[in-house]
Amino acid sequence: MGEQVSIISKYGSCTINGYQVATARESGVITSKVVTNGKWFWEVDIIKFDINYKHGLIGIASNNITDFRNSNYSLQNNISYADWAFGLTVIQPKFFDGLNIGDVLGVFLDADKKEVILYKNGVKINTLDVSNLNNFSPFVATPNSNALMTIKFNFGNEDFKFIPDDLPSGAISYDGSKNLTNRLLLQSNKKTFSLDFIDKWYEPKMTSNTSPSPYVASASSIWNGTYEPYKAFNGTNTANTDAWITVGGTIKGWILLDFGSPISCNQIKLTSRAGDTANACPKDFTITASNDGVVFEEILSITGQTKWTLNETRKFTFKNNKKYRIFKLTIISNDGYSSYSAIGQLQFGYKSNSIIELPNYSVDNFMKYGKTALSEPSKPITITSYILQDEVSENEQGLLTTKLDKKPLIISFE
Repeated sequence: MGEQVSIISKYGSCTINGYQVATARESGVITSKVVTNGKWFWEVDIIKFDINYKHGLIGIASNNITDFRNSNYSLQNNISYADWAFGLTVIQPKFFDGLNIGDVLGVFLDADKKEVILYKNGVKINTLDVSNLNNFSPFVATPNSNALMTIKFNFGNEDFKFIPDDLPSGAISYDGSKNLTNRLLLQSNKKTFSLDFIDKWYEPKMTSNTSPSPYVASASSIWNGTYEPYKAFNGTNTANTDAWITVGGTIKGWILLDFGSPISCNQIKLTSRAGDTANACPKDFTITASNDGVVFEEILSITGQTKWTLNETRKFTFKNNKKYRIFKLTIISNDGYSSYSAIGQLQFGYKSNSIIELPNYSVDNFMKYGKTALSEPSKPITITSYILQDEVSENEQGLLTTKLDKKPLIISFE
């Protein structure tokens, strides 16, 4: 068990429910735990933000920060990932093209080096100098009077979604419950295994119904040329025009994505339209899949999805071990809007465990294949892989090491 880390409202009025925080206008939070040394990691799930005022600060603050409000957003005693829309200025501004709902911001704090590394969905995006601070606390704020957002902290109380591979030795979760650089392998019947957890989302980021290749999007109908089907697969949901909408007077219909080659899929994310008519999102729908575009098999049936809010994302998981090339969502009814149905974003993904059999338990294999944690070990294992290696020798510590003359050969079964 780790240390209990509490969320503290530092300015303004925030709704705090466990580790979930809904900021109010001109408000922010830090944590009860403040550190001055050590190597710490946590994640921030982006659940919701105001699509029209995407101001937000996420990062590190000193515990003596008092007021998050400032006309030019040049705040004292904080260093943050900053800008969801407008390039807000903070101390040594470091920002990129923005976070979206469903993204996970990973924060690694090296308090000894006074350095912060930020990760978006496990991918490194920036390194920040925090030498201006004497102590450190996780920090979230909406300094603008029109900004609202909802996030969820994970200090180690849950499995991390993305543990960076480049964390240095000694890195631990912010609550102290997880050592993130101690690695482990499994052994059974004198064989060595690594258990890998797969949780990926396909991102076609389409710019038209036929690009980028090989993706092809199509639909049963469209309201007009502004609301083409590819809008549901473009990776954004920034305005009420950034959506697929059925023809006027029709709430039933389908939208389809052809991946060009078969993929594995057992989870989807469905996001309502931004800016207008959230209740046009599907209430009852099916997902069917095909490899030829003629014969479709139903892999998911969902009913009763009501009370949609604007730009809200819901995730659905299901059992499916077969690969398909084409996936179709068919709307049976929506959440009550009579003129049309609309989808802001539709995303397909795959989640599974895989086991890798290794020829030995060498130092090299510990570094390459050893896991810092066993995520969801109760899930069925659907992929088995074998790593072939050669030239085994013993090092000074008496551990076996391996030199590879070629890339590992992986043979997969499903």
